[in-house]
Formats: sequence, C-alpha cells, structure tokens
Amino acid sequence: MARSMLDRWVSRLKASAREEIQETARTALLYAVAAVAGLLAVVFLTLAALWWLAGELGLISAALIVTAFYAVVAAVLLIWASWSGETPAELQPASEAKAVRDSYIGAPDMPGRIGVDLDGVARTLSDAGFRAEGLVLSASSDLVRQLTPLQFVGLVFLGSFFLGRRVRRRW
Repeated sequence: MARSMLDRWVSRLKASAREEIQETARTALLYAVAAVAGLLAVVFLTLAALWWLAGELGLISAALIVTAFYAVVAAVLLIWASWSGETPAELQPASEAKAVRDSYIGAPDMPGRIGVDLDGVARTLSDAGFRAEGLVLSASSDLVRQLTPLQFVGLVFLGSFFLGRRVRRRW
C-alpha cells in the first residue's frame, strides 16, 4: 500500500513537472518570437526613416542623423544601466555630496567606463592617412575623459543638434 501511494505521488510530481516545463518552454518561445519581431520592426522602421530622410536631405545626411539618433539611444541606455538608484548628490547631505564628488576623481574616465580606447582609434586613423581626424579625436578624447555620463549625453545631444543644423543648411 505504501509503495502504490508513493508511485502515485511520484507520477503526480512527474506530471506536474512536465506541465511546468512545457509552460516555461512555451513562454520562452513566445518571448523569443516577440523579441525577433520587435527587432525586425526596429530594422524596418530605421530603413524607412533612412530612405525618407535620404529623399529629403541626401543619403549621407540621413545616415548621419540615424547614426546620431542611435548614439544618443545607446548613451541613454548605458547611463540607465549604470544608474544605481541612489539619490542625486544635491539631495544628499554636504559630507555625502563631497564623498560622491571625490569618488569621481578616482573613477575611470568616460571612455574607460564605456570600454573604448579613443587614443588607439586616433592612432589608427592617423596611421591610415586621416591625420586631421586623428588629431581631432585625440583632442576630444582628453575632453571626454573629464565628463560624467550625464555631461557626455548632453554633449552628444548638443553635437547632434549642431550637426543637423549644418547638414540642413548645406543641403
């Protein structure tokens, strides 16, 4: 009697586990299909925006605008991902605000946080014959090293705005 009761319990446990695994697999498959569909929607929306902008401003301008848009999106997502949820330094007591300021002094620079070696890219550009571009990137890397993530995003927005104005005026 104890053996049959144990067998029924094991059978019910197996059936429950099988149902749970099937439900989890079904949910995972639906999430994967939704992610692929969302990615395809973003790709086609980007292509549509690129073609429309190319008709209005030219292909190079359109590509620069779409690139700037995705650079801003990437920067915002990086900042969002690195945000710890703490209160801003202005809302903290003075001693804590000073500690936050002091923590930026020893922290890695902005390109280091993102994982980009701007000096290496500048050397590569210079070696490839783009000396002016390499010098600009080298000079700007010194500036970017001093920025916080929020200042970096503001600089990207400002640069995108001026680039858009210049491109629009030119075409």
